[in-house]
Amino acid sequence: MHFRDPSPLPWAGQLAETALWVRRRAVDGSEAFQVFSVHCTHLGCPVNWRADARLFLCPCHGGVFYEDGRVAGGPPERPLFERVWRVAADRLEVKPEALPTVKTKT
Repeated sequence: MHFRDPSPLPWAGQLAETALWVRRRAVDGSEAFQVFSVHCTHLGCPVNWRADARLFLCPCHGGVFYEDGRVAGGPPERPLFERVWRVAADRLEVKPEALPTVKTKT
């Protein structure tokens, strides 16, 4: 799913045009979703889905996330950022909001 970052940095350019990972899952017999930013929570590189391992992998620094977004290994300390969503008129809608700012340790 393509997505326009609502608060890109002025120099973001193409990075403001981003994507989302959407995971379909069943909850108590009904269909639900998880919608993740593609950005690794370590330094923001785009994560890739590896279906054979059922993991998201970050190619930049080796971050690994389980399919539900939790950290599985590597340097990330936070799970993948989840987006707020709803289904309206049989369409998945994602709320455009800025990603949280990740503070680095100094």
